[in-house]
Amino acid sequence: MPLHHYLPASFLARFSDDVTTEPSRNRILFVGDKKNKRVFKAPANKVGCIQNLYTLIDSSSSPDDIDQTWTSYEKNLPSAINNLINKIIDVETWARVLVPFVACMLIRVPDFNVKFNQRWPPDFPAKMHDILSNDNANHARLMELQRLLGFVATAKWLILTTHGEEKLITNDLGFSPFINSKFKDVGMVIPLDHKTILAVVPTIVDHPVLREEDNKWVPIINFIDLPTNDHQGLNKSLAHSALRFVFGSQNGIIQRYINENIPESRSPEPEELGFPGGRFSRAHEFTWHRLVAAIKKPPSEKDGWDFPLDIDALASGWHSLLMFPINLVEFPPALKKIGNTIQTRFFDPEPYYALSHLQMLEQAGQHDAIIQDATTALLINKIPSSIKARILGIRAGSFADTGNFKDALKDIRRAISLDSSNINLLVNLGYTFLKAGNNEEAYRTLSRAIKRDPKHGVAYSNRAITLLKLGRRKEALADSSTAINLIPDSIERAGAFLNRGNILRELGQEQQAADDLEQAEKLFKKFSLKGQKNTLSLLT
Repeated sequence: MPLHHYLPASFLARFSDDVTTEPSRNRILFVGDKKNKRVFKAPANKVGCIQNLYTLIDSSSSPDDIDQTWTSYEKNLPSAINNLINKIIDVETWARVLVPFVACMLIRVPDFNVKFNQRWPPDFPAKMHDILSNDNANHARLMELQRLLGFVATAKWLILTTHGEEKLITNDLGFSPFINSKFKDVGMVIPLDHKTILAVVPTIVDHPVLREEDNKWVPIINFIDLPTNDHQGLNKSLAHSALRFVFGSQNGIIQRYINENIPESRSPEPEELGFPGGRFSRAHEFTWHRLVAAIKKPPSEKDGWDFPLDIDALASGWHSLLMFPINLVEFPPALKKIGNTIQTRFFDPEPYYALSHLQMLEQAGQHDAIIQDATTALLINKIPSSIKARILGIRAGSFADTGNFKDALKDIRRAISLDSSNINLLVNLGYTFLKAGNNEEAYRTLSRAIKRDPKHGVAYSNRAITLLKLGRRKEALADSSTAINLIPDSIERAGAFLNRGNILRELGQEQQAADDLEQAEKLFKKFSLKGQKNTLSLLT
């Protein structure tokens, strides 16, 4: 069975007095066992590990997929830590090696599966639990890693140099939690060797993460000298928070700390260390992925700093297996280029969750629920104008579909006043006029939309209906054909085929009409809206 390291052996080797043996993973450590109160010697590659810890059982995946996630950054870890300590770390190595190294300390832990299994509901079938729990727990590691990476990258990083005779130790977590009572900070402190500590302090307050230096990005890391012997309390904390084992270079130090009455511990949850969780973390789960896709772009480049999720750029270096986001509409990035820095700009995700919920109700045609829930969503504090406009647009559509054209027009006009750049809102205003039977106003409004965006297929599709109602059949046929050419396969394209089929039927072209109606039915079935008869298109 494979031996899976929950702490990299090359990292543990940094706490040995042996600096010559290669590979470094063979260097000898003193190991303290809190349970048995004994100290023994062992090479770094024989501790901090458990057999088969990450092996996947499901045959649809490679058994070592999870372990390979760590292995692929570990090969560069020793040099990355050295460069970090020596203040010469480059941004790519920081982002692709050191950030995952820190984040993985929280999800590689040997008791992760125990904590994960405690999340199962009491009524979950025991048989399924036995079959799925191991693989599910290991895949859950990757889901949590996906969310943690961004918060580790945007945390405050500090390198603390210790002074005094006592050397730093480490434990089988690789870190200790800390609380700064003066500044109300919480986070994790990670001994990097006998003399050096990395402190990572999560924060969602806007602050710079990277700065420009010689037209390259560099991570913002503060370096601090600690007073003499100020680190002894950390050694005690490391022993206290160890699951079971502590590691170091001197028998006496290890023996002293494990002889104290220190109970076995559990690994802390990320939220206990100040990392955001829940809905907030889900909303911002691709922050790291957006950042690493942007860091190769020179700071002097003026355009394109909207931090897209660029999969090709992401794949150019280490990245974890991407887990499909289970929840959301596309959230904006929590990053912004300001001057010669890249800064965090974390936002309240609740308006976006509300929008996502309303869009699902819209697809299901639940107009009463939309009106009620949109009204509640509009009460959210500090809702961005563009999101408020989209919520109003959805509510306007439901008002229109239930015959309340007065409130529909009020909502859509208010939405346009909030976000006049959103061409979809103007198209929806035309839709509302059309539903209300005001065909002339619908035609003028949709024509304005097409003038602003000559490639807006839905605007042509809706104007085709308007023209048909105005008796202008040939113009309606031209608009519906243009719509079909512009709109990709979707419900909207199905509507465009249905519109043109109806127009062709009125023109007496029965065979062509039948062909279009058949194509519309295929698209409706493909997009799970079989039997839909509403040929108008509302966009949000």
